[in-house]
Amino acid sequence: MLSLGVAPAATISWTNDAGGNFSDVNNWQGGVAPAELDIALFTNTTDYSMTLDLSVTNSEVRFNASSGLLDVDFAGSSWTMTNGLYVGQVSGSDAEIALHSGDFLARTLSIATSNSSAGFLTLASITGQVTASSGLGVGGQGTGTLVLADADSALIMPGGGVHVLANG
Repeated sequence: MLSLGVAPAATISWTNDAGGNFSDVNNWQGGVAPAELDIALFTNTTDYSMTLDLSVTNSEVRFNASSGLLDVDFAGSSWTMTNGLYVGQVSGSDAEIALHSGDFLARTLSIATSNSSAGFLTLASITGQVTASSGLGVGGQGTGTLVLADADSALIMPGGGVHVLANG
């Protein structure tokens, strides 16, 4: 299958179990926040909050924790993923993510599509857009859940195609 996404430069992990601002370099492995070609990786297993305190572009955003809830307040900002947004992408993950108060644009959105993975994504007061044809996958080999929590939430898929909505 041909992929026209952008190749990532580095995978940079969030390290602060207490939460904080996306732009604070002290919250990231190596003391640098992920840039446009990088993958932002979240694997912390505690409940914490992160504020997207500025509009950001990354190649991919991966939420692959085995437990815990990550609450992401967009604070009116935008998050662009030139390749994809992944929740519970790897076997053994059980990621629970809440995104609210802003908007995101992703080529693909994948929730728990790997064997023995789980992912739970809640969108609240947020608009998400998935641009690739057949770019939405929920479940498949894993157990995935996508919730639009309020009337101010929307998930737009202008690319058409066949999207996978299944569980295990």
